[in-house]
Amino acid sequence: MRHLALILSITLSTFALSAAIQTEEELVDKWQSTMRSSKLFSKLTNEQFFCFGASPDGNHNNIYGNNLDEPARLASVSKLFTSMALADSYHVGDTYETIVYADTNTINYDYQSESSEPKSVSLDIHLKGDLNPYFNRDRFFQFIYSLQSKLATESIVDKRPTYNPSLKIILDKVTYDKNFIPVTDKLKSYSDFEKTDFQSINKTIVKSLSTVNWDQNTFTHYKKFLRKYLSKSSAYSENLVHSFSRPNIEVKSASYTSESISTAEFIINLNSSEPSEYIKYLNATSNNHLAEMMWLKAKKKMNYPMDGRYDYDGAKLYTGSGLNKGYGKNRVDNTASCRDIIKVLYKVKEQVTQRYKEQYSHISDILANMGKDSSTLASFRSITFGELNFDRADFKSANKILKGDRAKFIYAKTGTLYHTKTLAGFIDTERGLLPFAILNHRPTSDYSNSKNIFQKASKAYQVYILNKMIDLYGTNQYPTNNSSYSPTQFKSYKHKL
Repeated sequence: MRHLALILSITLSTFALSAAIQTEEELVDKWQSTMRSSKLFSKLTNEQFFCFGASPDGNHNNIYGNNLDEPARLASVSKLFTSMALADSYHVGDTYETIVYADTNTINYDYQSESSEPKSVSLDIHLKGDLNPYFNRDRFFQFIYSLQSKLATESIVDKRPTYNPSLKIILDKVTYDKNFIPVTDKLKSYSDFEKTDFQSINKTIVKSLSTVNWDQNTFTHYKKFLRKYLSKSSAYSENLVHSFSRPNIEVKSASYTSESISTAEFIINLNSSEPSEYIKYLNATSNNHLAEMMWLKAKKKMNYPMDGRYDYDGAKLYTGSGLNKGYGKNRVDNTASCRDIIKVLYKVKEQVTQRYKEQYSHISDILANMGKDSSTLASFRSITFGELNFDRADFKSANKILKGDRAKFIYAKTGTLYHTKTLAGFIDTERGLLPFAILNHRPTSDYSNSKNIFQKASKAYQVYILNKMIDLYGTNQYPTNNSSYSPTQFKSYKHKL
């Protein structure tokens, strides 16, 4: 009899594990029971968050989950709030403008004779920045061509027309203000961004603008850039590209200054993309430099304090990227409740797609697709569940989300810090786009286990519960046909020049 009872108990337990989830409450219970049975998280269940919205129309009364209103560390899921703040602070058609001024007291043309074209020109210039979040190599290429074409076709002293594409340009001194922050090295900590590294910026300016030190490979890239940049001009021709493909610029020094130049004269306005066009790239690559620059600009536009904490849509934000600020006892992290994350996801879906509907017709234009896009989500396609030694049979089914078609119905933003692994976005279901958020934590003081074990286990649990959510809601029979996205599209094609 006792033996029969044991068999019955095992059978019932197996049935309970494999029984289909039929309600939202059962889905939440499944998450909680899974966390309780986990060796890694069983003693930290109050720090493991899962929530979702059951209404595609944004009904806040239909939000389910555990620990719904407790603050949770966001890591790079913070960039969803950054995206929303950026959309809130700009109007359609706004652009970033970097303005170049020449110090008229320093301009000196060298003519071989009275009637000849100038052989060279030397001058000092000043860059007035606009917190352009992605002033990268292509921005510097745009800068070089604009400066070259301006100085080679007109004297900025007496406005006399000239034409010498091979004009030698000597920039004795390039100065810039606090709002000019080009892309330097990859941002690894917030302190790297907070302590503006003027030495790195100086080196970046000199290296990028001093064409006299370019190798052939850089000139080749510049010529490709010119073809793309000038192709939109009515004056485009291969001869024009060829004429300006070998700029001759020497930069002697670069430095930051807080002083204005009384003898400055405007010479170039470097327009770049509308801020909204950076959102997909931000969320696909999780670029921290881009996020911090966008966050600074949004706060400046909305007249919010530039330092300290900023409360936005329920979140307590110290950084735009999700990087922690400070260390040890002084450490602070961006936090938000699970409910607030679901609310901001609804806002991103409704308000951003409406405000910028020509650019964003679907959430796939804002968030990366787990199944197709080259993004931080790609790592979810290569989880090896066997490495985790799970002792529960139903974890094998989690592979379904990575193999076959299920991954293409998930649009999300990842977040990763040493003690934090987060994921938030949408599943394209039979009901429509349903938002979700999953946040796994361990204490920031805990270094007892390998970071790899924590990160892999968190991803596996996240994939597992998403799979259960798809079991409950199904997937859209008519998913978006948007093609896959790669960050190179932003850099080379989609991003306007």
